[in-house]
Amino acid sequence: MHTEPDTNPHPDTHSDQCAHLFHAVTQEIGHALHSAGFTLHGNEQWVEIQRFSADFEQGILLQPDWQACLEVHVYIKSLYGTGATPLLLHEPACHLDRRFHSAYPLTQDHRRLAAGLAALLMESTVPFLDRFATCAQVLLHYPQLPPDIPLLGERLIYTSAFRERHQALFMEYNSRLIERTRAWIAELKADNPDLPEDALNGLAQPMADGMRERAIFSDDALFAAEIARQNQYKATYLQNLQTD
Repeated sequence: MHTEPDTNPHPDTHSDQCAHLFHAVTQEIGHALHSAGFTLHGNEQWVEIQRFSADFEQGILLQPDWQACLEVHVYIKSLYGTGATPLLLHEPACHLDRRFHSAYPLTQDHRRLAAGLAALLMESTVPFLDRFATCAQVLLHYPQLPPDIPLLGERLIYTSAFRERHQALFMEYNSRLIERTRAWIAELKADNPDLPEDALNGLAQPMADGMRERAIFSDDALFAAEIARQNQYKATYLQNLQTD
């Protein structure tokens, strides 16, 4: 059981107190999640409570919105330097578990808010991230992802299928990527017949990347070289984090 976070605005909370309340809430949440391997980083605009698994950076992003409310997002990033962005999953916590609210007012009763959110994160979000700590685990548990998961979440499955060289899943998501881009460009051409060809070439980059990745996946030597490159990227990235 966990303490229910306060979701009702407090009448005497002023905007000049929000930075203090945000700091207090996020510090308490970060302290509570330390036992699950998380560390806290950030400033008065945002806080990441993050940890590193074998294959991913996993985290909880906390940030205030313009209405002096706290928003909670969950993310998973690649450690391997693949794709245009390292983000493989970035979702509001309420999309992954409906017990979360879309936002929480930063109120004077910040201790109750911090305790309730920390308990819910430990009960819901940490086990979720535990199930998706490695590429192999993603392939086992991806059916548990929300059925309406956005395109960004597909990168989590796609990247994991590539790393684990899972033929069926990789080809399924690779084909989705290529065909979706092709259909999008065809629609743009139909709606904008005067669109310059060089602009279309730039928009077609995901399709070109998908075709290149398919060629690498299907060739033993190219695949081994790409995995070696990704592993070196990860090692350098983690080493740089330690020296910063």
